[in-house]
Amino acid sequence: MPRRGPSPVDSHRHLCRSCPDVRSALLESYIVIDPGDVTGLKERELVTDERYRELVSVTNPGQFVAKMGAEAIKELLAAWYRLLSCASSCARR
Repeated sequence: MPRRGPSPVDSHRHLCRSCPDVRSALLESYIVIDPGDVTGLKERELVTDERYRELVSVTNPGQFVAKMGAEAIKELLAAWYRLLSCASSCARR
């Protein structure tokens, strides 16, 4: 039976073309984990280093949480997993 749609190799090639942009964004930007009560800041927003430093200088310590790279991704995935686990357990009731 013929395969339909792109092959896994084609999909991988397509993803790799966008990897430099994603890698650059993750290495050069902060990801907002918890915006706290900072006006105009949103969860999962990418923030430049310059904007991050500005926010740190005008807010109190701990008022918001933003991280870089794998640490940020790990935290977002953990939050997503907790949300899915909660939704799954609520659906079983």
